[in-house]
Amino acid sequence: DYKTKHKREHIWDLKQTRKYFSEDKKIILKSSLKNKKEFINKFSKEINSIDFSDNFPQGMIHEDLGKRHIIWQKNLPASRQGKIIGLIDFDRSYYGKLILDLGQACRGWCFTNNWQKWSNEHFKALIKGYEKERKLKKIEKEYLIDAIKFGILERGLAFALRYILVTKDLEDENYAWHSISDKGLIGMIDKNSKKIAVSLKNH
Repeated sequence: DYKTKHKREHIWDLKQTRKYFSEDKKIILKSSLKNKKEFINKFSKEINSIDFSDNFPQGMIHEDLGKRHIIWQKNLPASRQGKIIGLIDFDRSYYGKLILDLGQACRGWCFTNNWQKWSNEHFKALIKGYEKERKLKKIEKEYLIDAIKFGILERGLAFALRYILVTKDLEDENYAWHSISDKGLIGMIDKNSKKIAVSLKNH
């Protein structure tokens, strides 16, 4: 229930991401991003297929709970290896829907083989651990797939802009496309949506 007194002006929820995308389309169209019109059309279709009501539990969210922001304890006995001792990088943190935090965590932890495969085993383990701290509401389970897809889209757009405005690194461009393509992360979620739903139902 904690809420910071500091008001963040830049947040990454669905409403704001749609707004940023509408502003960023001009930048993308003027850029060297490959197949940029197709990127815009695909992103627009996917982002507009998602919606979240105001009925979701809210709180302070990290917003980027990927592997690189977890600190693990090393040099422990075998029985204690893998203990988490720190969580870093709160620069994107804001007060918002908790399901968005979980969606981003699933994006960061449940794809394997260098983002080439969705792991339902990783997903089930993550949900099991998460619910030891906070039980998911029924509405959150119903919309978690959309929250994962939103996390993928938001980060895909971020990598596209990073490629255009900062790095010109083809790995950033490729990750942006891999995020939103039918053969990439979005496609893998669609392909595994029934397994994900069953896992949530049986949990």
